[in-house]
Amino acid sequence: YEHGEHENEQDWTVLREQLTVKDQQIKELHEQLKQTQKLVDQAQQLQLKTQLQLEEKQEKILLLESENKEESKVGFWRRLFGG
Repeated sequence: YEHGEHENEQDWTVLREQLTVKDQQIKELHEQLKQTQKLVDQAQQLQLKTQLQLEEKQEKILLLESENKEESKVGFWRRLFGG
């Protein structure tokens, strides 16, 4: 009976060690997940910033094109009426 008890204690020791290892693995994976979420958040912020910059430049282009058309019209009428 003592021999079986000794084996049982060894089994428990092995199981405790395995549980400790698994706990450490879970902790490491949790840290990796947090880092990944942080990187995703940074990427989304960068994408938003880039999108806003692009929209701002597109608006400037449209404004310049509009101003250019207006100048062309004024130039045409000035030429037509000798302004």
